[in-house]
Amino acid sequence: MSLDNIILLFCCIAEVYMLFDLFHSFFDVRENIGKRQVITISVVSVAIIFIINMFGNALLNLFSVVIVFALYTFIIFKAPLGQRLLYFVIAFSIFWGCEFLFVILMGIPTYFVKQSSVVDLAEVPWHMFTMKVLNYLLFVLVKQFFSNSKEKMDGKIFAMYICLPITSLIMMLATYYSGLTFQGQPGLKILMTICCGVMLFSNILIFYAFNMYSEELHNNVEQKIIITRQEMDLEYFKQINEVRTKHYEMVHNISNYLKVINELLKQNEIGRIEELIKNLNGELENSAAVVYSDNPVLNAVLNEKTAYAESVGVTFDVFVEPGLNVKKVNDMDLINMLGNLLDNA
Repeated sequence: MSLDNIILLFCCIAEVYMLFDLFHSFFDVRENIGKRQVITISVVSVAIIFIINMFGNALLNLFSVVIVFALYTFIIFKAPLGQRLLYFVIAFSIFWGCEFLFVILMGIPTYFVKQSSVVDLAEVPWHMFTMKVLNYLLFVLVKQFFSNSKEKMDGKIFAMYICLPITSLIMMLATYYSGLTFQGQPGLKILMTICCGVMLFSNILIFYAFNMYSEELHNNVEQKIIITRQEMDLEYFKQINEVRTKHYEMVHNISNYLKVINELLKQNEIGRIEELIKNLNGELENSAAVVYSDNPVLNAVLNEKTAYAESVGVTFDVFVEPGLNVKKVNDMDLINMLGNLLDNA
């Protein structure tokens, strides 16, 4: 296989990967397609596009590549037709726009200068890699700045990363415009081509690494938030449980008081009964546990919030409609929902 064919194959692989990466940033892969199927479909697509390019027919290449890529995205990704078409148009606008731009850029020096120091386009095989770096840079910008992208980086991380593809692109263009020629030096020409290919691959690989790092940071932050929330819920549940325990103790104590009062009434011990009632009133005032409903958890939440409101000087008036049924709501959900509502209020 000649060097030109190797470059062509590499560029076909890059195009399929960039198209997959773009669509994967906005759409989900179909449930019945796993990683092996994705790789197989991608390899087949690369092979078809490579064979089509080997014919050297521009018109055939134009229409057939569009059809192959359309089938590729349709088979792998599930998405509404309108959205799929929109991103397909964006992808090919970038592909074709970059090709058109490079035709103009590579033609400018020979048009104005017309001297042997300017390298002929046919003798610069690495211009294809330069064009693919520009393709990839534009795809990265689309993924970063479109609001519904699933692969957005943190702004600071993206700013650090974007320096690499921009620098790579400038270096590749500068190499062409510098007038370097490798006529009679095929070894240097091959080395230059390999270095440009590695540069393109490195840009893709480093972006993938940065993206994985950004996702890992995001996941860590989310996990910390979940853990913190769970710790807060657990602590809050413990507080509510303590209030509920005190409530049960108070009910138990009142029951004992009533039994003693009943016995003292039989003995006509009015003075001792008054003393017991005074003590009972004192305990009730100290506990400040109000029975708002027949649900102990609801009572515990409301009593805890009432105590907190009093401690910060906020007027808090509670009324629970008689017959309110919250039995279908489990205790944890009731604590979370009511607690959050009252905290926000």
